[in-house]
Amino acid sequence: QTNNGGNNIVQVSSNSADNIEKSTDQHSIQIYNNIMGKIANNPSININTQLNNPSLQQELTTHQMANIAQQLISNGEIGQANEFLSMEVEAHSDSVRLSQLYAKTLYLKNQFVQALAILSNLAPTFYDHTDYYNLMANIYMKLNQTAIANQIYQHLVQVQPNSFQYWLGLAIANQRLNNKDIAISAYQHTLSLTPIDSNIARFSRQQLYLLQKRI
Repeated sequence: QTNNGGNNIVQVSSNSADNIEKSTDQHSIQIYNNIMGKIANNPSININTQLNNPSLQQELTTHQMANIAQQLISNGEIGQANEFLSMEVEAHSDSVRLSQLYAKTLYLKNQFVQALAILSNLAPTFYDHTDYYNLMANIYMKLNQTAIANQIYQHLVQVQPNSFQYWLGLAIANQRLNNKDIAISAYQHTLSLTPIDSNIARFSRQQLYLLQKRI
């Protein structure tokens, strides 16, 4: 697992705070459904005024809060999601999903160092949280720490060998590191997992042509 320069790491298992609480009562569900309904009816609504109510937050599970944040992100309300998640991550520092979503909002705001710091605070199991580590690898690529990103992508394709996304990341990282043979192989894997007329396939074919031309 990847560690970023001596940060304090919290070990988190798949039985962490992200598991849906079995004791969720009807009142919590009603509040959650009300909030999600408002977002659905008006995607640009400023929901943080209601979400910032401490008593309301205590009624919601971390799973419900993560779903709310995910819906805000899906609606393009990155600022709202970021504001909401910044408080929730502080209150629920062991929640893998909330931390991942918060880091994603920071990533989308081009705040890569801050995003990496959030992800580096936790060490979730690699097998159960590949999206978490893929985001981390993407951030390392943005920070031009390609060798570290490459190590993560190598683990990702081992864990999920049928993910074109992870093979593409491995290909780009090795192309950047001038590991031509590995990059070619990774692009070929990417092509085998994507529709022939997709943008990813076209990009991969273009990069393969350039790499093979140099050999």
